[in-house]
Amino acid sequence: YKQIEYLSDRVGTVFDGVISGLAKWGIYVQEQDTMAEGMVRLVELKDDYYIFDEKNYCMTGKNTRHRFRLGDKVRIKLTRADLRDRILDFVFV
Repeated sequence: YKQIEYLSDRVGTVFDGVISGLAKWGIYVQEQDTMAEGMVRLVELKDDYYIFDEKNYCMTGKNTRHRFRLGDKVRIKLTRADLRDRILDFVFV
């Protein structure tokens, strides 16, 4: 809760992050300064249609074959910090 409260004034800020988890609906990312975790939802990935590969635990683009894997370093922008629902939403930059 306190991490979301702290980041609520930083919506629109770009951070360094790391992929901390994968799911059928999105990619969990951890912001490196505060270690706060949020999500990049698959609907926000406009460059390709991404498929969750449970066997290899990665997210792969159908056309580009671009892969997101656990531990990948990424640049993320905070798009929403919702205290009520305790949610942080990010997009890749």
